[in-house]
Amino acid sequence: MQRVAQGRSIDLDLILKDSSGALVDPISLKVDINRPNGVPDIIDLSPSRLRQGAWRYTLSVGSAIATGIWSATWHAVMAGGSTYESTDVFEIVEAGAPFGSSSTTIDRFERGKRIPVDAVFYIDNQPVDVTAVSVSVTDPVGNPVTISETPTELREGVWRGWWNIPYNALRGVYIASWTGTYDGVTVGFESPFEIVSESLAAPSFSAGIDRVPSGGIRSFDAVFRTANGLLWDPDDSQILIVDPNGVTVVAEQPDRLTTGVYRYTTPLGVVGFWILDWSGENDAITADFKSIVEVVATELVDTSLEDQHPFGASISGVRALLAHQAITSVTQPNIVQVERFIDDIAAIVSLRIGPYATAIVDQNLVERITAMAKVVVETGAASIAQDAAHPAKALPNLSEYGGELWTRYQLLLDQLVAVVNNATPGDDPGAGNTGGGAVYSEPPVFGLWMRQ
Repeated sequence: MQRVAQGRSIDLDLILKDSSGALVDPISLKVDINRPNGVPDIIDLSPSRLRQGAWRYTLSVGSAIATGIWSATWHAVMAGGSTYESTDVFEIVEAGAPFGSSSTTIDRFERGKRIPVDAVFYIDNQPVDVTAVSVSVTDPVGNPVTISETPTELREGVWRGWWNIPYNALRGVYIASWTGTYDGVTVGFESPFEIVSESLAAPSFSAGIDRVPSGGIRSFDAVFRTANGLLWDPDDSQILIVDPNGVTVVAEQPDRLTTGVYRYTTPLGVVGFWILDWSGENDAITADFKSIVEVVATELVDTSLEDQHPFGASISGVRALLAHQAITSVTQPNIVQVERFIDDIAAIVSLRIGPYATAIVDQNLVERITAMAKVVVETGAASIAQDAAHPAKALPNLSEYGGELWTRYQLLLDQLVAVVNNATPGDDPGAGNTGGGAVYSEPPVFGLWMRQ
């Protein structure tokens, strides 16, 4: 369930598919916003079309608006005159309150980063094993793009590929089309995701897979809907939580928040894919559906940005250059600081090559440049991290390992700029701008300076 603080805005998305899983457009579409007591607050709002089957309404939340579980009811008229109605819920929390885990309908990712392209194959709301799985992705204008890594199965029904998004990728909604074979029958579906240029505070993960750190307390939500999309309350509801080894560790009754919306709060410790098995029934309806949660090592989620920096640069790449030096949530520098080093160096690299690289249309060349830039960024960030770990030695003395890394970074950056300039002849407006290594200051703050 999405959460938004008072005084901010929230994107409410709707995805419409036909019985085959293909995205389709309605003839008309409106959305109503309902207060926590179910009374309509605003009605007949007109959402914006993002791409076929993908629609959005951006709601501005007042600073004094009531907190609680609100809902958005979508009213669609489909081809042939049939109607469709669906209610989505979202939570408004007090200004300044922590959001906790939050999922969105259409996932967003930043340009220049390495993202997961995920799928969960469901039959009757249950994840199932499929074979011969493939995925194709099209950009906002319908042109095909090639993801970086072929999808692999992570758990029953769960598949993930990876894509290093070029920093000049088109902004907008992309569509991942998945196909597979189940019991001799070809099955498939389309899943939209959005590429943006702005910085995202909390990147999301596709296909409804929530990603949470191990340990700590997390809340998980379920929404019970009838076949026509209306919210309903079961007389008896239950959640079974199955760990990555297939062992059921929880069988409890979740808490009711409002009509059709239930929450269960628990710690999840073991790294891997967990299954949340929700069920409920009353005199007329029986529901049983599963959702997937990925638990990752705590240190990988301190900023939610592991492996999602510009050019695909990552903490793991920096660690490879500093094998003698641990980088965790408690070291000096810690993960949060090294993440910042990566972004600082990436900004410098972008300034050097951005004016020309964005004009390159050869996708193969763009991918090679992105791969080179990844190495440049990780080398520069490793230099700063090395000096940050040993601030007394962070002087312009190139005999130190941090200095050696910085010299390597400068050479690699010059080589990268040369490749870009050869592809797009012209002057290099950023010549000589390489940024700097770490300057000594009181821990834990480390700035940038220019090595002479």
